[in-house]
Formats: sequence, C-alpha cells, structure tokens
Amino acid sequence: MNKNNALLGFCFLLLITLPNFTCGGHRTVAKSEPPVQFAQTTPVRSEAIGSDPFAKVDQYVRACPKSAAKNVVSLAAYLTAGAQTPWEKTRAIFVWLAENIKYDDHGYNTGSYIHKDYDAETVLDRKTAVCEGYSNLFLALADAMGLEAKKVSGYAKGYSHFRGQKFQQTNHAWNLVRLDGQWHIFDATWGSGFGSTYNDRMISKKQFDPYWFDVDPYAAIFDHLPEKAEYQLIDTPIDLKTYSKWPDISDSFFKLGFAPKDIFQKVSENPSHEFPVSYSCPVAVRVLKAPDVSRLQRGKTYVFEIEAPEGQAMALICQRDWQALSQKGSVYKINYTPKVKGKCSLGIKVKATDKTFHTFLAYQVE
Repeated sequence: MNKNNALLGFCFLLLITLPNFTCGGHRTVAKSEPPVQFAQTTPVRSEAIGSDPFAKVDQYVRACPKSAAKNVVSLAAYLTAGAQTPWEKTRAIFVWLAENIKYDDHGYNTGSYIHKDYDAETVLDRKTAVCEGYSNLFLALADAMGLEAKKVSGYAKGYSHFRGQKFQQTNHAWNLVRLDGQWHIFDATWGSGFGSTYNDRMISKKQFDPYWFDVDPYAAIFDHLPEKAEYQLIDTPIDLKTYSKWPDISDSFFKLGFAPKDIFQKVSENPSHEFPVSYSCPVAVRVLKAPDVSRLQRGKTYVFEIEAPEGQAMALICQRDWQALSQKGSVYKINYTPKVKGKCSLGIKVKATDKTFHTFLAYQVE
C-alpha cells in the first residue's frame, strides 16, 4: 500500500532520548483513482449492505453538549446515559473521541508534542492530541464507564514507511476493550480522520471512519503490531522482524470484504505474495468472489462477484477490452478471460447521470 501521505511518522532524532514515548500517528490518506470513462449500462439501485446497529448511539453521542464534556466524570456520565450495553458504551467513547478530538498537527509538525502532557483531562480540555492522548482519554472514559480496557503501545506502518524498514521503537498507541469475554481492538486516532502532506507539513482532515472500531486482529496485524505479543489477539503471533518484512495491505482492501484470516495465512506461507491494488470507494462494496493475486493471466478465466447495493453499474476494463458485469439485485457478476496485457480495473458507477466509473480494484494482466 502506498503510504506517502499520512500523519504517522517515526521522529527518530527527536525520540532518541525518550525511548518510551509513543510518537503520535494518524491513518494514511485513502488512496483513490481518478474516475474512468466506461460505456454506459442500465442503472439499478437497491438498499444498503446491512444495517447500522449503532445508529441511535452515534446520533446521541454527536448531540453531546459542550457542558457535558467539562471533565472525564461528566462526559462518562453523559455517554453512559445513551448506552445500554458494554458494546454501546465502547461505541460511544470511540465516536465522541473521533468526532471531538482534533489531531495535534502543530505539535506533530514542530516536534513540540514530545514536551506536551497528553493525560486524559488535558486532552479533554484542549480537544487536541496525538495518539498518546487519544488512547489515554479512551482508557480514562472506559474505566469511568465500567469497561475493562487497556492502552496498547506498538509499531504502526505509515508516513514514509517502506517494506523492510526497521523500527527503532514504538510509534503508536491504541486501545483494547474486553467485550463478551474477548478482547477487541479500537483505534480512535485513525478513526478520527486522516492526514496528508502539504508544503512539507502534515495536515489532518476530520473524517469519521468506523473501520477502526473493533478491527479484525488479522487485519490489524498488517499495520498495528503491539509491543506485547499477547495483545496481537491472533493464534500465531508474529515478531517485529516478520512484521517489518510483511506487505503493507491497505484498510481499503479489507473494507472490500477480503477475509483477513485467509490473507494472513497466505502471507504467512508466502511473504512475497502480491495482492491486487485496492482503492477507496464512494459507496459500500463487498467482494464475494475475486482473485486475490495482483497479476492475471491471459486466456485464464476468473470469476468476479461483487455486492454493491448503491451502485448503478459495474465494469471491467483492460486497455480497450471493456466488459460490463451482469446484475441481479445488488450483486454484479462476470466470468472474465483477459485478452490483452496491461492494467485491468474494476470500477463502479455511483450515480445514474455519471459517465465515469470509480476504480476500487486493479490488476495487471500478463
């Protein structure tokens, strides 16, 4: 995954005398492709994929008055009043942090964050933080709301990261919460938005991303490695050396529905395995069937089956070889045999009036 634009840095020189300080980090800019002009097909719309079990809680949290966030105790009381279950309490904390705490761009860009205090009450007062502050406030609220939670320090892949790079020390922090007898992963920092580089400075943008609420451990392990192996929450923990060598797999790839545990197994068996390039998509898309290799062979038939309730049409294009996917309800399907070399893009049209399709998967045909 290309992570040239992000707010996750390593700050080696600044941190050399502070080996236990967690360098703040934000998730990377969601990669996207310019819309591709494809031929037109008949538009069909259908209902969204699944339903949102937290819609009511999210609405309640977003209506939180400033007066309720005077301190950790008062904020915890407000959030608890709108939550019925431990899961809803955890969701309330995650949403409030993601929506109300701004990433400390100035602190990150100037390096002054290493001198700041990011304890829970200070973060609540300033409404700015790096990951250290997000995770501290998350933990304080969880404790106040009767949840069993932990703060985790570890190694995250982000800004200027390259495959095989050696980590000098931990550079990120996130949280675990024990729910229904099991630990789950939450990263409110990355759930709050993303960062990009402008004039050699990192600028953050608020954009709520629910993906980072209860992240599958087998997906998280590709960009979040806890310092303590037991916090990986996977059957076979990996070490830092292995983690450094493994491919960077974008969250956009897992958002498309590729099974994290299957991908983990493939990489465990073959760390050099190359996956298709994934891109952010403006509507919900779920891959039911698709090759999970980066290169397709001419003359070989591949099955693509994609669920996209909000889509208008879907197509595959390899150079001038254009093919529309058939549609039945919200599912698009094609048995595709590449004929020409080059990039092969799978795109979706999201509006009936659009003449362009948005790429969400791309392969190379050999």
